[in-house]
Amino acid sequence: MTARVGNSMAHSILMVVDQLPFPPRNGVTLPTFNYAEGLMKSSRLSLVLLVDEASSVDRAALAENEAIFGEIAVVRVRRKNKLRRVVDELLGRDMFNQGWECIDASAVSAEATADVLLVSPYSAAAKWLAADTYRLDRFDCRIAAVSDCTAAEYFYRCTQDFGGLKLRLKAWLDRIRASRVAVAEQRTLANFDHILMQTKVDQQLMKSLVGNGVAAQVAIVPNGVRSEFFEVRRSEISRKAVFVAELSGEYASVADWLVRTVWPLVLEKSSIAELLIVGKGASAELREAIRCVGRAEHIEFVEDLRTVYEGAAVVVCPVFKGYGLINKALEAMASGVPVVGGAAAFNGIEGFVDRVHGFVCRPRNTEDFALAISELISNTAKAEQIGSSGRLLIKDQFLWTSTVKRIEALMDKQKCVSGE
Repeated sequence: MTARVGNSMAHSILMVVDQLPFPPRNGVTLPTFNYAEGLMKSSRLSLVLLVDEASSVDRAALAENEAIFGEIAVVRVRRKNKLRRVVDELLGRDMFNQGWECIDASAVSAEATADVLLVSPYSAAAKWLAADTYRLDRFDCRIAAVSDCTAAEYFYRCTQDFGGLKLRLKAWLDRIRASRVAVAEQRTLANFDHILMQTKVDQQLMKSLVGNGVAAQVAIVPNGVRSEFFEVRRSEISRKAVFVAELSGEYASVADWLVRTVWPLVLEKSSIAELLIVGKGASAELREAIRCVGRAEHIEFVEDLRTVYEGAAVVVCPVFKGYGLINKALEAMASGVPVVGGAAAFNGIEGFVDRVHGFVCRPRNTEDFALAISELISNTAKAEQIGSSGRLLIKDQFLWTSTVKRIEALMDKQKCVSGE
C-alpha cells in the first residue's frame, strides 16, 4: 500500500472509508473526498476501502481514485447472519444493519505505520472495528467522522416518512429500536478520541440519546461547499423548481408527495411553473406520475449540478428529520438559488432568517410549499434577493479549507497530548 505525500510530513494518516471518495456526489463521498484531498496537501495519506463481499469492486472507479490518492488497500468484510445481528442489537453489542465480520484484511500490512486513524462514515467505523486489523492504541489520534447521530436517525425516522401504514409502522418500530442502537453506537464511538459531527443540534442529540461521554468527544466540523458553486450565475427568466434526491430511499415518498399533491396546487397558482426532478432510483409509479402531472420532467443524473442551478428559480428541499447538515441546500444557496424547505433543511446555518435567506415551511404542509414555490417563481425580484442573501450568509461559514484546518488542529492537539 502506497500513499500520496504532501509538502509536509506533519502527520501520517490512515483513512478508512467504505465508499470510494471520487466522484463526490452524496452525503458520504462529499466529505470523504474533500477530507482526503485537503489533508494530503500537508500529510502522508493512505486510503483503505472496506468492501462488502456481496459487492464487487468497480476496477475502473478504483483506478480513478488511485490516480488521485495513490494505491488503495481493499479489505473485504461480510455481514453476520441475521440471528447473530438480532442478538447483537438486543445486547447492545452492534446494531442490526452494522453487524460485520472480516473476511481478509491482508491487504493492510500490520507493520504499516500511521499516527492518525481517520474513519468515515459511521458504517466504516463499524466495519473497521470488526476487521480488527490494527490495535487502536497504535495510533496517537483516532478520529471518527460520523456527521450525525445514528440513534437520532432511528428515533426521528417517523417524522420524515410519507409512506403508507407499513412504512409508518416500520418507522415507529425504529424509534423503539433507537435505545439499543444508542448502546451499540456508544460502544463503537468510545474507541475514538474525536467524533466529527456537522451541527450543534447533532451534538445535543448525541448527548441526549447516546450519552455525555461520547458527546464530550464531539467536535463540530461542518461540511464545506466547493468554491465553484459560488460562481454560478442564475438565469433571471427561469420558472423552474428543482428537487434533487436519491429516489429509491427515504426521499421516494417525499418525491411522490411533491409530484402528486404539491405540484398540482403550484400549477393552480402559477401556470408558468416548471418542475425538474433529478435523481436515480425512481419507481415506475413515480415516473408515470411525473409524466402525467404536467409541466414536470425527470432526469436520472447530471454530471454537474451547477448546470441545473443555473436554470433554477427555486430549489425544493422537503427535509423534516431535524438533524444533520443538508448538502444540497448548502450547494443551492451557494449558487444563489432560493431554497424552500422544512426548518431542518437549514440545520446548522448560523444567522439564518426565514424569508430573508430562504423559505421555511411547516412539515408536510402542502399549502405552505405550494405558496412558497409559486411566489418565488412569479416574483423574480424577490427570488433574486433571497438567493443573494442566502449565498452571502453561507459563504464564510462553509468552506472545505476551513473544515480541513479544523481536522488538522484536532490532530495537532492530540499529538501534543500524546507527546506528554
